[in-house]
Formats: sequence, C-alpha cells, structure tokens
Amino acid sequence: LQFNEAFFQWFDFRRWEKVKAIFKEMKRRRGSGNAIKIKVSFSGNPRIVFSVDSADRHWFNNAVEKIDFVLELLPYHLDPKKIPSELSEIIYKFDSKSGRWRLNTASSEKKKYTFSEDSWKEIT
Repeated sequence: LQFNEAFFQWFDFRRWEKVKAIFKEMKRRRGSGNAIKIKVSFSGNPRIVFSVDSADRHWFNNAVEKIDFVLELLPYHLDPKKIPSELSEIIYKFDSKSGRWRLNTASSEKKKYTFSEDSWKEIT
C-alpha cells in the first residue's frame, strides 16, 4: 500500500498502533544492546521505505512511534521542484541525535542520491 492519508484511513489507527507494538515487542525480546533492523516499505511512486536499526531500545521505540509523523512532511519532501526526477524509491532513516526521521537516500532506475545539507546529491 502507498504511504499516505488514505492508508491510515483504510488500515485504521488502532491497527497501525498494533503493528507498531509488534515492532517494539520484537526489540524488547532481543534484549538491550542487541540491534534489530526493521524496514517498512510502502508501495507507490516513489516507494517510501523506513529503516530503523538502533541498538538502544528507547531510540528504537521512539523511531517506531514517529513513523506516522512523516506523513505530514511528505508533500514538502516529495515536491517535484525539490527532488531528483524519476525517483523510484526514497529511504528514511531515524536520526537519534535529533529524534526525527530524516531523508537518507533515494534512487531512480539509473542513479542513486543521498540527502545532506538540505539537498540531494548524486552518489557516484
């Protein structure tokens, strides 16, 4: 499914909370200091992927809780004037220093980009 407002209306907020609880329980069962990597991928154009791999349980839980906050930022992040053309995938990573999801990388059929200093830069 696509990551947008319609997804949350269709999937229902309570069910989304249950999915987040499952992720947090998986981390809890791994124990402290044992990293677990979760990638949540949504279809669409471009495909939106959330990748979290914090060893710290607090930051892991914080990242999981804030996935749905990115929904409000998508129109700004996906503004055609601000992103490279023909992107097929955008990957968000959780930044524990700021406590927020950040744009990390993006790719098109032939190119790969990284996001730093408020702009996309092609990876060679």
